[in-house]
Amino acid sequence: MTGRHSTAGLGRSARSVLDRNTVGEETTGLFLGLIEQTRRAEEAQPLELTLSELATDEFPAVSDTDEFPATTVEQEEEQHTGQHRQRWQLPAHHLLPLLLVLSVQAGLSMRLIWSNTVFQDEALYLWTGQLEWAHWLHGAPLPAGGGALATYFSGAPVIYPPLGALANNAGGLAGARILSLVFMLGATVLLYSVTCRLVDRRAAIIAAGVFAFLGVTQNLGAFATYDAMALFMLALASWFAVRSAGRWGEPALIACAACLVLACATKYSALLWSPVVIALAVLPAPDVWWKSLLHGTRLVLYGAAIALPLLFLVGGQSYVSGLMFTTLTRQIKGSTPALVVLESSYNWIGVLLILALLGFILTLSAGDRRVSWLCGILVAAGLLAPLEQARIDTLTSLQKHVDFGAWFVAIAVGFAASAMTRVNPAKAWRIPVFMFCAVLVFGIPQASTLFTWWPNSSAMTKELSAAIDQSPCPCLIAEGNVARYSLPGQLSVPSDVISSGFEYYGDFTSQKLLTGIPAYQAAIGRGYFGVIEMDGAEDTPVFDVITHALDTSPEYRLVATIPASNQQQPFRIWVKRSPVAVRRLW
Repeated sequence: MTGRHSTAGLGRSARSVLDRNTVGEETTGLFLGLIEQTRRAEEAQPLELTLSELATDEFPAVSDTDEFPATTVEQEEEQHTGQHRQRWQLPAHHLLPLLLVLSVQAGLSMRLIWSNTVFQDEALYLWTGQLEWAHWLHGAPLPAGGGALATYFSGAPVIYPPLGALANNAGGLAGARILSLVFMLGATVLLYSVTCRLVDRRAAIIAAGVFAFLGVTQNLGAFATYDAMALFMLALASWFAVRSAGRWGEPALIACAACLVLACATKYSALLWSPVVIALAVLPAPDVWWKSLLHGTRLVLYGAAIALPLLFLVGGQSYVSGLMFTTLTRQIKGSTPALVVLESSYNWIGVLLILALLGFILTLSAGDRRVSWLCGILVAAGLLAPLEQARIDTLTSLQKHVDFGAWFVAIAVGFAASAMTRVNPAKAWRIPVFMFCAVLVFGIPQASTLFTWWPNSSAMTKELSAAIDQSPCPCLIAEGNVARYSLPGQLSVPSDVISSGFEYYGDFTSQKLLTGIPAYQAAIGRGYFGVIEMDGAEDTPVFDVITHALDTSPEYRLVATIPASNQQQPFRIWVKRSPVAVRRLW
Protein backbone atom coordinates (compact mmCIF):
# COMPACT_ATOMS: atom_id res chain seq x y z
CA MET A 1 0.00 0.00 0.00
CA THR A 2 1.09 3.53 -0.53
CA GLY A 3 1.94 5.70 2.49
CA ARG A 4 -0.81 7.61 4.21
CA HIS A 5 1.33 10.65 4.12
CA SER A 6 1.25 11.41 0.39
CA THR A 7 2.07 15.05 -0.21
CA ALA A 8 -0.64 15.52 -2.81
CA GLY A 9 -2.43 17.91 -0.48
CA LEU A 10 0.56 20.04 0.37
CA GLY A 11 0.16 22.37 -2.57
CA ARG A 12 -3.24 23.46 -1.31
CA SER A 13 -1.93 23.67 2.27
CA ALA A 14 0.98 25.85 1.24
CA ARG A 15 -1.28 28.22 -0.65
CA SER A 16 -3.72 28.46 2.25
CA VAL A 17 -1.25 29.63 4.86
CA LEU A 18 0.09 32.73 3.12
CA ASP A 19 -2.16 35.03 5.09
CA ARG A 20 -1.87 33.30 8.47
CA ASN A 21 0.14 34.51 11.48
CA THR A 22 2.59 37.38 11.67
CA VAL A 23 6.05 37.53 13.18
CA GLY A 24 6.32 38.78 16.73
CA GLU A 25 7.52 42.30 17.36
CA GLU A 26 10.13 41.03 19.79
CA THR A 27 12.16 39.19 17.11
CA THR A 28 11.96 42.17 14.77
CA GLY A 29 13.09 44.53 17.51
CA LEU A 30 16.14 42.43 18.29
CA PHE A 31 17.24 42.37 14.68
CA LEU A 32 16.45 46.05 14.14
CA GLY A 33 18.63 47.12 17.06
CA LEU A 34 21.45 44.82 16.05
CA ILE A 35 21.44 45.93 12.41
CA GLU A 36 21.24 49.62 13.40
CA GLN A 37 24.29 49.24 15.64
CA THR A 38 26.20 47.53 12.84
CA ARG A 39 25.13 50.13 10.27
CA ARG A 40 26.54 53.02 12.29
CA ALA A 41 29.93 51.34 12.40
CA GLU A 42 30.18 50.49 8.69
CA GLU A 43 31.47 52.53 5.79
CA ALA A 44 30.28 52.09 2.21
CA GLN A 45 32.14 49.30 0.45
CA PRO A 46 31.88 48.54 -3.29
CA LEU A 47 30.32 45.28 -4.44
CA GLU A 48 32.62 44.93 -7.43
CA LEU A 49 35.07 42.55 -5.76
CA THR A 50 36.42 39.99 -8.16
CA LEU A 51 36.30 36.34 -7.32
CA SER A 52 40.08 36.29 -7.70
CA GLU A 53 40.31 38.64 -4.74
CA LEU A 54 37.65 36.76 -2.81
CA ALA A 55 39.36 33.40 -3.28
CA THR A 56 42.78 34.53 -2.05
CA ASP A 57 43.90 35.20 1.47
CA GLU A 58 43.95 38.98 0.96
CA PHE A 59 40.98 41.28 0.49
CA PRO A 60 41.06 44.96 -0.61
CA ALA A 61 42.05 47.43 2.06
CA VAL A 62 39.38 49.48 3.80
CA SER A 63 39.17 52.46 6.08
CA ASP A 64 40.64 52.19 9.56
CA THR A 65 37.30 53.35 10.93
CA ASP A 66 35.44 50.35 9.52
CA GLU A 67 34.37 48.19 12.44
CA PHE A 68 33.78 45.20 10.15
CA PRO A 69 36.53 45.48 7.53
CA ALA A 70 36.32 43.29 4.42
CA THR A 71 39.50 41.46 5.33
CA THR A 72 40.04 37.81 5.93
CA VAL A 73 39.08 36.37 9.27
CA GLU A 74 42.73 35.55 9.92
CA GLN A 75 43.76 39.21 9.49
CA GLU A 76 41.00 40.34 11.82
CA GLU A 77 42.19 37.90 14.46
CA GLU A 78 45.74 39.20 14.10
CA GLN A 79 44.55 42.76 14.65
CA HIS A 80 42.34 41.75 17.55
CA THR A 81 44.74 39.55 19.48
CA GLY A 82 48.11 40.04 17.83
CA GLN A 83 48.48 36.38 16.88
CA HIS A 84 47.20 34.05 14.19
CA ARG A 85 44.24 31.80 14.93
CA GLN A 86 42.04 29.48 12.97
CA ARG A 87 40.18 31.23 10.13
CA TRP A 88 36.78 30.24 11.44
CA GLN A 89 37.36 31.96 14.77
CA LEU A 90 35.81 35.41 15.17
CA PRO A 91 35.73 38.03 17.93
CA ALA A 92 32.75 37.53 20.20
CA HIS A 93 30.93 40.70 19.09
CA HIS A 94 31.12 39.53 15.47
CA LEU A 95 29.40 36.26 16.37
CA LEU A 96 26.42 37.86 18.11
CA PRO A 97 24.26 38.27 14.96
CA LEU A 98 24.95 34.68 13.92
CA LEU A 99 24.20 33.38 17.42
CA LEU A 100 20.92 35.30 17.40
CA VAL A 101 19.96 33.75 14.04
CA LEU A 102 20.82 30.28 15.32
CA SER A 103 18.82 30.85 18.52
CA VAL A 104 15.72 31.89 16.57
CA GLN A 105 16.16 28.95 14.16
CA ALA A 106 16.45 26.51 17.05
CA GLY A 107 13.37 27.96 18.74
CA LEU A 108 11.29 27.79 15.55
CA SER A 109 12.14 24.11 15.03
CA MET A 110 11.92 23.14 18.70
CA ARG A 111 8.29 24.27 18.84
CA LEU A 112 7.51 21.59 16.23
CA ILE A 113 9.41 18.66 17.72
CA TRP A 114 6.74 17.70 20.28
CA SER A 115 3.75 18.90 18.24
CA ASN A 116 2.96 15.62 16.46
CA THR A 117 3.59 11.91 16.61
CA VAL A 118 5.97 10.00 14.38
CA PHE A 119 5.67 10.38 10.61
CA GLN A 120 5.71 7.28 8.38
CA ASP A 121 9.15 8.08 6.92
CA GLU A 122 10.60 8.85 10.35
CA ALA A 123 9.28 5.57 11.68
CA LEU A 124 10.74 3.64 8.73
CA TYR A 125 14.25 5.06 9.08
CA LEU A 126 14.42 4.73 12.85
CA TRP A 127 13.04 1.19 12.77
CA THR A 128 15.55 0.29 10.04
CA GLY A 129 18.35 1.72 12.15
CA GLN A 130 17.36 -0.55 15.02
CA LEU A 131 17.45 -3.55 12.66
CA GLU A 132 20.92 -2.58 11.45
CA TRP A 133 22.28 -2.32 14.99
CA ALA A 134 20.73 -5.65 15.95
CA HIS A 135 22.35 -7.19 12.89
CA TRP A 136 25.79 -5.70 13.56
CA LEU A 137 25.87 -6.41 17.29
CA HIS A 138 23.93 -9.65 17.60
CA GLY A 139 23.80 -11.11 14.10
CA ALA A 140 20.02 -10.71 13.85
CA PRO A 141 18.77 -11.33 10.29
CA LEU A 142 17.71 -8.39 8.13
CA PRO A 143 14.61 -8.53 5.89
CA ALA A 144 15.47 -10.58 2.78
CA GLY A 145 19.09 -10.73 3.88
CA GLY A 146 19.37 -6.93 4.04
CA GLY A 147 19.30 -6.50 0.27
CA ALA A 148 15.62 -5.56 0.24
CA LEU A 149 16.24 -2.40 2.26
CA ALA A 150 18.89 -1.13 -0.15
CA THR A 151 16.78 -1.80 -3.23
CA TYR A 152 13.95 0.58 -2.29
CA PHE A 153 15.62 3.09 0.05
CA SER A 154 16.53 6.37 -1.66
CA GLY A 155 19.67 6.51 0.47
CA ALA A 156 22.11 3.98 1.93
CA PRO A 157 20.31 2.32 4.87
CA VAL A 158 23.61 1.93 6.75
CA ILE A 159 24.36 5.66 7.06
CA TYR A 160 21.57 7.77 8.58
CA PRO A 161 19.21 5.09 10.01
CA PRO A 162 21.75 3.69 12.53
CA LEU A 163 22.74 7.23 13.54
CA GLY A 164 19.11 8.21 13.97
CA ALA A 165 18.46 5.04 15.96
CA LEU A 166 21.23 5.97 18.41
CA ALA A 167 19.64 9.38 18.96
CA ASN A 168 16.25 7.70 19.32
CA ASN A 169 17.61 5.31 21.97
CA ALA A 170 19.05 8.26 23.85
CA GLY A 171 16.06 10.59 23.74
CA GLY A 172 13.17 8.91 21.98
CA LEU A 173 11.59 10.48 18.91
CA ALA A 174 12.49 13.94 20.25
CA GLY A 175 16.14 12.90 20.44
CA ALA A 176 16.15 11.80 16.80
CA ARG A 177 14.47 15.04 15.75
CA ILE A 178 16.96 17.12 17.76
CA LEU A 179 19.75 15.37 15.83
CA SER A 180 18.22 16.78 12.65
CA LEU A 181 18.10 20.22 14.27
CA VAL A 182 21.82 19.99 15.02
CA PHE A 183 22.50 19.18 11.37
CA MET A 184 20.36 22.13 10.21
CA LEU A 185 22.06 24.53 12.61
CA GLY A 186 25.38 23.32 11.24
CA ALA A 187 24.17 23.96 7.69
CA THR A 188 23.31 27.55 8.67
CA VAL A 189 26.77 28.10 10.19
CA LEU A 190 28.40 26.76 7.02
CA LEU A 191 26.18 29.00 4.88
CA TYR A 192 27.34 31.99 6.90
CA SER A 193 30.98 31.02 6.46
CA VAL A 194 30.70 30.37 2.71
CA THR A 195 28.86 33.65 2.08
CA CYS A 196 31.34 35.54 4.23
CA ARG A 197 34.12 34.10 2.07
CA LEU A 198 32.44 34.94 -1.23
CA VAL A 199 30.86 38.30 -0.35
CA ASP A 200 31.21 39.83 3.14
CA ARG A 201 30.02 39.41 6.70
CA ARG A 202 26.98 41.65 6.27
CA ALA A 203 25.77 39.54 3.35
CA ALA A 204 26.59 36.37 5.29
CA ILE A 205 24.33 37.17 8.24
CA ILE A 206 21.46 38.06 5.89
CA ALA A 207 21.95 34.84 3.89
CA ALA A 208 22.01 32.77 7.09
CA GLY A 209 18.90 34.49 8.43
CA VAL A 210 16.70 34.12 5.35
CA PHE A 211 17.63 30.45 5.06
CA ALA A 212 17.18 29.69 8.75
CA PHE A 213 13.73 31.31 8.93
CA LEU A 214 12.22 29.51 5.91
CA GLY A 215 9.29 27.27 6.75
CA VAL A 216 10.92 24.32 4.97
CA THR A 217 14.12 24.84 7.01
CA GLN A 218 12.14 24.90 10.24
CA ASN A 219 10.43 21.70 9.12
CA LEU A 220 13.66 19.82 8.34
CA GLY A 221 15.09 20.91 11.68
CA ALA A 222 12.35 18.94 13.46
CA PHE A 223 12.11 15.98 11.09
CA ALA A 224 13.94 12.71 11.88
CA THR A 225 14.83 11.72 8.32
CA TYR A 226 18.08 11.63 6.37
CA ASP A 227 17.38 14.97 4.65
CA ALA A 228 18.97 17.16 7.33
CA MET A 229 22.15 15.08 7.40
CA ALA A 230 22.41 15.08 3.59
CA LEU A 231 21.94 18.85 3.46
CA PHE A 232 24.59 19.36 6.13
CA MET A 233 27.09 17.20 4.22
CA LEU A 234 26.29 19.08 1.01
CA ALA A 235 26.92 22.36 2.85
CA LEU A 236 30.18 21.01 4.25
CA ALA A 237 31.27 19.98 0.75
CA SER A 238 30.52 23.53 -0.43
CA TRP A 239 32.53 24.94 2.48
CA PHE A 240 35.57 22.92 1.42
CA ALA A 241 34.94 23.82 -2.23
CA VAL A 242 35.26 27.58 -1.73
CA ARG A 243 38.45 27.02 0.27
CA SER A 244 40.06 24.72 -2.25
CA ALA A 245 41.66 27.70 -4.03
CA GLY A 246 43.65 28.69 -0.93
CA ARG A 247 46.88 27.43 0.55
CA TRP A 248 45.35 24.06 1.50
CA GLY A 249 43.85 23.61 -1.95
CA GLU A 250 44.42 19.92 -2.63
CA PRO A 251 43.47 18.59 0.84
CA ALA A 252 40.37 20.80 0.74
CA LEU A 253 39.52 19.42 -2.70
CA ILE A 254 39.80 15.83 -1.45
CA ALA A 255 37.71 16.65 1.62
CA CYS A 256 35.11 18.29 -0.62
CA ALA A 257 34.89 15.14 -2.74
CA ALA A 258 34.54 12.92 0.34
CA CYS A 259 31.76 15.08 1.83
CA LEU A 260 29.96 15.22 -1.51
CA VAL A 261 30.04 11.43 -1.81
CA LEU A 262 28.76 11.06 1.75
CA ALA A 263 25.94 13.55 1.08
CA CYS A 264 24.87 11.64 -2.05
CA ALA A 265 25.13 8.29 -0.27
CA THR A 266 22.99 9.59 2.62
CA LYS A 267 20.30 10.75 0.19
CA TYR A 268 20.71 9.84 -3.46
CA SER A 269 18.85 12.88 -4.77
CA ALA A 270 21.66 15.11 -3.41
CA LEU A 271 23.35 14.20 -6.70
CA LEU A 272 21.18 16.88 -8.27
CA TRP A 273 23.22 19.63 -6.59
CA SER A 274 26.66 18.09 -7.16
CA PRO A 275 27.33 20.33 -10.21
CA VAL A 276 26.62 23.39 -8.06
CA VAL A 277 29.26 22.31 -5.52
CA ILE A 278 31.73 21.74 -8.37
CA ALA A 279 30.98 25.26 -9.65
CA LEU A 280 31.77 26.66 -6.19
CA ALA A 281 35.19 25.03 -6.47
CA VAL A 282 35.84 26.18 -10.04
CA LEU A 283 34.54 29.74 -10.34
CA PRO A 284 36.22 31.34 -7.30
CA ALA A 285 39.63 29.96 -8.36
CA PRO A 286 41.99 32.84 -9.27
CA ASP A 287 43.71 30.95 -12.09
CA VAL A 288 43.17 31.20 -15.82
CA TRP A 289 40.18 29.34 -17.19
CA TRP A 290 41.99 26.12 -18.10
CA LYS A 291 43.57 25.85 -14.65
CA SER A 292 40.17 26.42 -13.04
CA LEU A 293 38.71 23.73 -15.28
CA LEU A 294 41.50 21.38 -14.24
CA HIS A 295 40.67 22.22 -10.62
CA GLY A 296 37.09 21.04 -11.12
CA THR A 297 38.22 17.97 -13.07
CA ARG A 298 40.37 16.85 -10.16
CA LEU A 299 37.39 17.24 -7.83
CA VAL A 300 35.27 15.01 -10.08
CA LEU A 301 38.05 12.41 -10.28
CA TYR A 302 38.52 12.39 -6.50
CA GLY A 303 34.79 11.91 -6.05
CA ALA A 304 34.67 9.05 -8.56
CA ALA A 305 37.68 7.39 -6.94
CA ILE A 306 35.84 7.40 -3.60
CA ALA A 307 32.30 6.65 -4.78
CA LEU A 308 32.70 3.90 -7.38
CA PRO A 309 34.57 1.38 -5.19
CA LEU A 310 32.11 1.97 -2.36
CA LEU A 311 29.11 1.52 -4.66
CA PHE A 312 30.20 -1.53 -6.61
CA LEU A 313 32.58 -3.33 -4.24
CA VAL A 314 31.14 -2.53 -0.80
CA GLY A 315 27.50 -1.82 -1.62
CA GLY A 316 27.01 -4.44 -4.30
CA GLN A 317 24.15 -5.09 -6.67
CA SER A 318 21.39 -4.18 -4.20
CA TYR A 319 22.75 -0.65 -3.78
CA VAL A 320 23.23 -0.22 -7.52
CA SER A 321 19.63 -1.34 -8.07
CA GLY A 322 18.37 1.02 -5.35
CA LEU A 323 20.24 3.98 -6.81
CA MET A 324 18.92 3.29 -10.30
CA PHE A 325 15.35 2.54 -9.23
CA THR A 326 14.84 5.43 -6.80
CA THR A 327 16.88 8.17 -8.49
CA LEU A 328 18.72 7.73 -11.78
CA THR A 329 16.13 5.80 -13.83
CA ARG A 330 13.04 6.54 -11.79
CA GLN A 331 9.98 5.80 -13.91
CA ILE A 332 7.22 6.38 -11.35
CA LYS A 333 5.19 9.45 -12.30
CA GLY A 334 2.72 11.13 -10.03
CA SER A 335 -0.63 12.66 -10.80
CA THR A 336 0.00 16.25 -9.70
CA PRO A 337 0.04 18.76 -12.58
CA ALA A 338 3.40 20.43 -13.19
CA LEU A 339 1.93 23.89 -12.57
CA VAL A 340 0.80 22.83 -9.08
CA VAL A 341 4.31 21.58 -8.33
CA LEU A 342 5.85 24.87 -9.47
CA GLU A 343 3.27 26.93 -7.57
CA SER A 344 3.93 25.01 -4.36
CA SER A 345 7.67 25.51 -4.80
CA TYR A 346 7.13 29.24 -5.27
CA ASN A 347 5.05 29.41 -2.09
CA TRP A 348 7.88 27.84 -0.10
CA ILE A 349 10.99 29.56 -1.50
CA GLY A 350 9.63 32.20 -3.90
CA VAL A 351 10.76 35.10 -1.70
CA LEU A 352 14.36 33.86 -1.80
CA LEU A 353 14.28 33.26 -5.56
CA ILE A 354 13.12 36.83 -6.22
CA LEU A 355 15.83 38.33 -4.02
CA ALA A 356 18.47 36.04 -5.53
CA LEU A 357 17.44 36.97 -9.04
CA LEU A 358 17.87 40.63 -8.09
CA GLY A 359 21.36 39.79 -6.86
CA PHE A 360 22.17 38.12 -10.17
CA ILE A 361 21.02 41.21 -12.08
CA LEU A 362 23.18 43.45 -9.90
CA THR A 363 26.26 41.29 -10.49
CA LEU A 364 25.83 41.74 -14.26
CA SER A 365 26.74 45.40 -13.81
CA ALA A 366 29.73 44.55 -11.62
CA GLY A 367 31.81 43.64 -14.65
CA ASP A 368 33.18 40.32 -13.36
CA ARG A 369 31.93 37.40 -15.40
CA ARG A 370 32.86 34.85 -12.78
CA VAL A 371 30.74 36.62 -10.17
CA SER A 372 27.81 36.71 -12.60
CA TRP A 373 28.23 33.07 -13.56
CA LEU A 374 28.44 31.99 -9.93
CA CYS A 375 25.38 33.98 -8.90
CA GLY A 376 23.42 32.66 -11.88
CA ILE A 377 24.30 29.06 -10.98
CA LEU A 378 23.24 29.64 -7.38
CA VAL A 379 19.85 30.93 -8.55
CA ALA A 380 19.50 27.94 -10.88
CA ALA A 381 20.21 25.61 -7.93
CA GLY A 382 16.93 26.71 -6.38
CA LEU A 383 15.03 25.67 -9.52
CA LEU A 384 16.48 22.16 -9.82
CA ALA A 385 14.08 20.37 -7.46
CA PRO A 386 10.90 22.16 -8.66
CA LEU A 387 11.69 21.51 -12.32
CA GLU A 388 12.64 17.88 -11.75
CA GLN A 389 9.50 17.13 -9.75
CA ALA A 390 7.34 19.03 -12.22
CA ARG A 391 8.80 16.72 -14.87
CA ILE A 392 7.63 13.62 -13.01
CA ASP A 393 4.38 15.27 -11.81
CA THR A 394 4.77 14.66 -8.09
CA LEU A 395 4.74 16.68 -4.89
CA THR A 396 6.28 13.84 -2.88
CA SER A 397 9.05 15.21 -0.63
CA LEU A 398 9.07 18.51 -2.54
CA GLN A 399 8.93 20.50 0.70
CA LYS A 400 12.22 18.84 1.69
CA HIS A 401 13.97 18.99 -1.66
CA VAL A 402 13.40 22.72 -2.22
CA ASP A 403 15.34 23.43 0.98
CA PHE A 404 18.47 21.93 -0.58
CA GLY A 405 18.27 24.48 -3.37
CA ALA A 406 17.35 27.24 -0.92
CA TRP A 407 20.73 26.82 0.81
CA PHE A 408 22.52 27.81 -2.40
CA VAL A 409 19.97 30.49 -3.31
CA ALA A 410 20.61 32.18 0.04
CA ILE A 411 24.21 32.88 -1.04
CA ALA A 412 22.88 34.75 -4.08
CA VAL A 413 20.55 36.65 -1.74
CA GLY A 414 23.72 37.71 0.07
CA PHE A 415 25.02 39.23 -3.17
CA ALA A 416 21.79 41.22 -3.54
CA ALA A 417 21.75 42.33 0.10
CA SER A 418 25.37 43.47 -0.03
CA ALA A 419 24.60 45.70 -3.01
CA MET A 420 21.30 47.08 -1.74
CA THR A 421 22.62 48.02 1.69
CA ARG A 422 25.22 50.27 0.03
CA VAL A 423 22.75 52.31 -2.00
CA ASN A 424 21.75 54.29 1.08
CA PRO A 425 23.98 53.34 4.05
CA ALA A 426 21.95 55.48 6.45
CA LYS A 427 18.86 53.33 5.91
CA ALA A 428 20.60 50.05 5.13
CA TRP A 429 19.22 48.41 8.29
CA ARG A 430 15.75 48.36 6.72
CA ILE A 431 16.75 45.83 4.06
CA PRO A 432 17.70 42.89 6.31
CA VAL A 433 14.81 43.65 8.66
CA PHE A 434 12.40 43.54 5.71
CA MET A 435 13.93 40.29 4.43
CA PHE A 436 13.78 38.57 7.81
CA CYS A 437 10.21 39.68 8.45
CA ALA A 438 9.05 38.62 4.97
CA VAL A 439 10.52 35.15 5.35
CA LEU A 440 9.19 34.73 8.90
CA VAL A 441 5.67 35.85 8.02
CA PHE A 442 5.43 33.11 5.42
CA GLY A 443 7.69 30.58 7.12
CA ILE A 444 6.09 30.20 10.55
CA PRO A 445 2.56 29.18 9.39
CA GLN A 446 3.99 27.07 6.56
CA ALA A 447 6.15 25.08 8.98
CA SER A 448 3.17 24.55 11.27
CA THR A 449 1.10 23.23 8.38
CA LEU A 450 3.87 20.95 7.13
CA PHE A 451 4.25 19.41 10.58
CA THR A 452 0.60 18.84 11.41
CA TRP A 453 -0.96 17.64 8.16
CA TRP A 454 -0.49 13.95 9.02
CA PRO A 455 -2.75 12.57 11.78
CA ASN A 456 -1.69 12.03 15.36
CA SER A 457 -1.31 8.27 15.78
CA SER A 458 -1.14 7.96 19.58
CA ALA A 459 -4.77 6.84 20.01
CA MET A 460 -4.48 4.43 17.06
CA THR A 461 -1.35 2.72 18.37
CA LYS A 462 -2.94 2.35 21.82
CA GLU A 463 -5.98 0.59 20.36
CA LEU A 464 -3.77 -1.46 18.04
CA SER A 465 -1.70 -2.66 20.98
CA ALA A 466 -4.83 -3.86 22.78
CA ALA A 467 -6.03 -5.62 19.63
CA ILE A 468 -2.73 -7.47 19.14
CA ASP A 469 -2.97 -8.70 22.73
CA GLN A 470 -6.32 -10.28 21.82
CA SER A 471 -5.24 -11.80 18.51
CA PRO A 472 -1.56 -12.19 17.64
CA CYS A 473 0.01 -11.41 14.28
CA PRO A 474 0.54 -11.69 11.32
CA CYS A 475 -1.23 -8.34 11.05
CA LEU A 476 -2.33 -6.31 8.04
CA ILE A 477 -1.57 -2.71 9.03
CA ALA A 478 -1.83 0.28 6.70
CA GLU A 479 0.29 2.35 9.10
CA GLY A 480 2.91 -0.40 9.13
CA ASN A 481 5.98 1.74 9.74
CA VAL A 482 4.31 3.67 12.55
CA ALA A 483 3.16 0.42 14.18
CA ARG A 484 6.63 -1.17 14.01
CA TYR A 485 8.25 1.91 15.53
CA SER A 486 5.62 2.51 18.22
CA LEU A 487 5.11 -1.14 19.31
CA PRO A 488 8.57 -2.73 19.13
CA GLY A 489 7.80 -5.23 21.88
CA GLN A 490 4.69 -6.62 20.18
CA LEU A 491 5.93 -6.33 16.57
CA SER A 492 9.53 -7.41 17.00
CA VAL A 493 9.69 -9.63 13.89
CA PRO A 494 9.57 -7.89 10.46
CA SER A 495 7.15 -10.53 9.12
CA ASP A 496 4.63 -9.67 11.88
CA VAL A 497 3.46 -6.63 9.88
CA ILE A 498 2.20 -6.71 6.31
CA SER A 499 1.50 -3.38 4.63
CA SER A 500 2.39 -3.86 0.95
CA GLY A 501 3.70 -6.42 -1.52
CA PHE A 502 1.58 -9.16 0.01
CA GLU A 503 1.50 -12.61 -1.61
CA TYR A 504 -0.81 -15.46 -0.63
CA TYR A 505 -1.56 -18.97 -1.85
CA GLY A 506 -5.26 -18.86 -2.68
CA ASP A 507 -5.53 -22.55 -3.51
CA PHE A 508 -3.32 -24.80 -1.41
CA THR A 509 -4.00 -27.75 -3.72
CA SER A 510 -2.82 -26.09 -6.92
CA GLN A 511 -0.33 -23.86 -5.08
CA LYS A 512 -1.48 -20.85 -7.13
CA LEU A 513 0.25 -17.72 -5.83
CA LEU A 514 -1.97 -14.63 -5.58
CA THR A 515 -0.73 -11.04 -5.33
CA GLY A 516 -2.32 -7.65 -4.76
CA ILE A 517 -6.05 -7.34 -4.08
CA PRO A 518 -6.89 -11.03 -4.80
CA ALA A 519 -4.28 -12.04 -2.22
CA TYR A 520 -5.83 -9.75 0.42
CA GLN A 521 -9.33 -11.06 -0.32
CA ALA A 522 -8.30 -14.70 -0.12
CA ALA A 523 -6.34 -14.19 3.11
CA ILE A 524 -9.23 -12.33 4.75
CA GLY A 525 -11.67 -15.05 3.65
CA ARG A 526 -9.55 -17.68 5.41
CA GLY A 527 -8.86 -15.58 8.53
CA TYR A 528 -5.12 -15.41 7.91
CA PHE A 529 -4.56 -12.07 9.69
CA GLY A 530 -4.89 -11.70 13.44
CA VAL A 531 -5.45 -7.93 13.36
CA ILE A 532 -6.25 -5.56 10.48
CA GLU A 533 -5.83 -1.76 10.61
CA MET A 534 -7.12 0.30 7.67
CA ASP A 535 -7.92 3.91 6.84
CA GLY A 536 -9.33 5.50 3.71
CA ALA A 537 -6.59 8.10 3.30
CA GLU A 538 -3.99 5.36 2.81
CA ASP A 539 -5.11 3.90 -0.51
CA THR A 540 -8.77 4.42 -1.32
CA PRO A 541 -9.24 1.66 -3.95
CA VAL A 542 -7.52 -0.97 -1.79
CA PHE A 543 -9.30 0.33 1.31
CA ASP A 544 -12.74 -0.10 -0.32
CA VAL A 545 -11.98 -3.65 -1.45
CA ILE A 546 -10.57 -4.74 1.92
CA THR A 547 -13.37 -3.17 3.97
CA HIS A 548 -15.95 -4.85 1.75
CA ALA A 549 -14.21 -8.19 2.25
CA LEU A 550 -14.15 -7.60 6.01
CA ASP A 551 -17.83 -6.64 6.12
CA THR A 552 -18.82 -9.88 4.38
CA SER A 553 -16.41 -12.18 6.22
CA PRO A 554 -17.50 -13.98 9.39
CA GLU A 555 -13.86 -14.17 10.46
CA TYR A 556 -13.45 -10.58 11.72
CA ARG A 557 -15.18 -8.00 13.89
CA LEU A 558 -14.63 -4.22 14.01
CA VAL A 559 -13.28 -3.28 17.46
CA ALA A 560 -12.25 0.38 17.11
CA THR A 561 -12.89 3.46 14.96
CA ILE A 562 -10.48 6.26 15.86
CA PRO A 563 -11.07 9.75 14.39
CA ALA A 564 -8.05 11.30 12.68
CA SER A 565 -6.74 14.51 14.23
CA ASN A 566 -6.65 16.35 10.89
CA GLN A 567 -10.14 15.59 9.59
CA GLN A 568 -8.98 12.74 7.37
CA GLN A 569 -10.53 9.27 7.22
CA PRO A 570 -10.63 7.59 10.65
CA PHE A 571 -8.46 4.64 11.62
CA ARG A 572 -10.37 1.35 11.79
CA ILE A 573 -9.21 -1.82 13.52
CA TRP A 574 -10.61 -5.34 13.07
CA VAL A 575 -9.75 -8.40 15.16
CA LYS A 576 -10.09 -12.05 14.18
CA ARG A 577 -12.96 -13.76 15.95
CA SER A 578 -12.33 -16.76 18.16
CA PRO A 579 -12.84 -20.18 16.50
CA VAL A 580 -15.96 -20.82 18.62
CA ALA A 581 -17.56 -17.53 17.58
CA VAL A 582 -16.84 -18.24 13.92
CA ARG A 583 -18.47 -21.69 14.08
CA ARG A 584 -21.63 -20.18 15.59
CA LEU A 585 -21.92 -17.81 12.64
CA TRP A 586 -21.91 -20.73 10.23
